[in-house]
Amino acid sequence: MEYKVKSGERFATMTLDGTECAVTFSTIYRGFEVKNNSKNDVIISLKKGVSEGDGTVKIPAGECVNYMHYRPLDTLYITGSGEVIIAAKNDGNQVFKRTSGGGDDNKSGKNISGIIEYFGDTYETIIGEILSVEEEI
Repeated sequence: MEYKVKSGERFATMTLDGTECAVTFSTIYRGFEVKNNSKNDVIISLKKGVSEGDGTVKIPAGECVNYMHYRPLDTLYITGSGEVIIAAKNDGNQVFKRTSGGGDDNKSGKNISGIIEYFGDTYETIIGEILSVEEEI
C-alpha cells in the first residue's frame, strides 16, 4: 500500500489495511510523529520491508510516538490496521497533546515516548547528510 501526501501538506490521516504502507511526503523532514487511533498496535520504520524488531518502533493502540530520526527522509513505513495520523516535522516539539490519565494504569491516549532518536548512524554521518541537504536547498 502507498499513500502520497498532497504537496505542501505536513499531516496525513489514513486507515491502514494490515499491510505495510509507505507514506511519502513531498518534502524532506527530520522527524515524524505518529498517533495511533486504532485498536491495534502499529509498527513504524524508516526502511521498507522491515518487520517488528530491530529498527522499528511499536506504537500501542491509542498512543503516539515522536520519532526524530534527523535524516533527510520523505517516507515513513507503517504496518498495522486502523486509523493513524502522521505529522512530518523538523523539530522535537510534540504535535499531539498528552491526555491526562488521572493516575491510572490505562495508557490509552498518552504520549509514550517523548522523543525517540534514530541511532543507526554515527552523529558525524547524520550531520553530514543534513548539511548536504541544506546545501541543496
